[in-house]
Amino acid sequence: MSGKAYTSEERSVLLNGLASIPVDADADDSVLQTFLPGPQHQRALDHRVLVVRGERGAGKTALFHLLHAVARKGIRLSEVVSGAPDGQRVDGFVEQGTDHPPADVVEQFAAEAEQEELRAFWLGHLVGRLRADGITAAAFPEPFGPMYQAVPTSPAAWVPQARACLPALYAWMDALERQRDAPCFVVYDHLDRIGVTDRNVREKVSVGLLGLWLSLSQRYERIRGKVLLREDLFQAALTSFADATKLEARSVRLDWNAGRLFALLVRRMASNDPLRAWLKDVAQIELSKKKHLGWMPQPEFDDRGQRAFGKALVGPYMGAGPTKGFSHTWLINHLQDAHQHVTPRSLLVLVSGAATLALDRGPRAGYRRLLAPPELQQSLEKASLRRVAEISEDYPVVRRLEGLRGKTLFFSRGEVVRALRAQPLDDGFDSDPERAFDELIRIGVLADRRGRIDVPDVYRSGFGILRKGGTRRVG
Repeated sequence: MSGKAYTSEERSVLLNGLASIPVDADADDSVLQTFLPGPQHQRALDHRVLVVRGERGAGKTALFHLLHAVARKGIRLSEVVSGAPDGQRVDGFVEQGTDHPPADVVEQFAAEAEQEELRAFWLGHLVGRLRADGITAAAFPEPFGPMYQAVPTSPAAWVPQARACLPALYAWMDALERQRDAPCFVVYDHLDRIGVTDRNVREKVSVGLLGLWLSLSQRYERIRGKVLLREDLFQAALTSFADATKLEARSVRLDWNAGRLFALLVRRMASNDPLRAWLKDVAQIELSKKKHLGWMPQPEFDDRGQRAFGKALVGPYMGAGPTKGFSHTWLINHLQDAHQHVTPRSLLVLVSGAATLALDRGPRAGYRRLLAPPELQQSLEKASLRRVAEISEDYPVVRRLEGLRGKTLFFSRGEVVRALRAQPLDDGFDSDPERAFDELIRIGVLADRRGRIDVPDVYRSGFGILRKGGTRRVG
């Protein structure tokens, strides 16, 4: 590698920046400087799309924060995401702030509510949010209005009134639609925070909201919904709708290929001044400064660009030679589930965790590289633990893999089924480990490789499942 080798102090400055790259959207205070807009976001923001779906860590909340940021700064959305529709945006539900009922209050209400009551809740709250954000000054219908205004964060108090005047609430919405010249988008996030410990409640709440908006989306052109929803909740909703095909047609899934993942990592790094200099001088990555967005790389790295970045970051290989694997493919392959999906958060946790490890134990990288292969290999366990915790909340059946802890891949189907049976959980599969096995295959936590059952590394490491020839831990 050309150029003068870094001193420990110089490398530590860069590692501190790498360890501090934003990993969680809710903790990212500078989303305009870290968000990587692309074609998938253009599709997601299309006015015809109702549901933006994806696994945890796929970037749904980052998109929500971007919408907030552009609205707060008075920026046209189309200046940030090419082709995105401009218009006013209203928060339909979000956990932050005091404009919405607390998630646990909604959970308490939803636990006993029927679907008709949940749809009345979402309709009443929609009317309240549209008026509170100044979309219209029209008076609320009565008897709903006085009760809602008195206790807007207590749905149990005003939903009976909302149900009693449903025709008037729809007439209120119809009048608003006729008055509008420009579109208004109502955006929902954090729906998975409702019923955190009760999957049935989470699903009921999501189904009620999607049912309402599926009908509204066929009724209104200028008032549009945008529901950011976890993939598991979306899939559950599909089985609850007579018009499931219509719902699927109005959805976009946020997926990331390797080229986009590398571009996102570079984008996050470029927001830090020392790392930006390293990207330009050492990794020789072209960056351009964009209005509103700051420093941007190319939107997607081809194989040559991925290889060059991996070589600059950690070296060409994950060891002494190619038998240990190319670094750029290792970064992605070890984070894939069985369907070859990788979430951006997993990559960011892996790389920032490796930088933290290097700072804690003393950097091992040489020349002008930032990381050494053992640091990434050890950080994989942290990234895996994070991913296991996330997916276990979405799919409790995943916790049954505890029955394989300490065992070595590969397994037969029978071995896995016996291990799943030995881990009874309240996950809906108590008496049927064969069905639990099929579910783990479906969601990509297990892979059937011609009769040999594998566990992808992004889950294997977190459950302490061994693999022959596994990498040595950092000392």
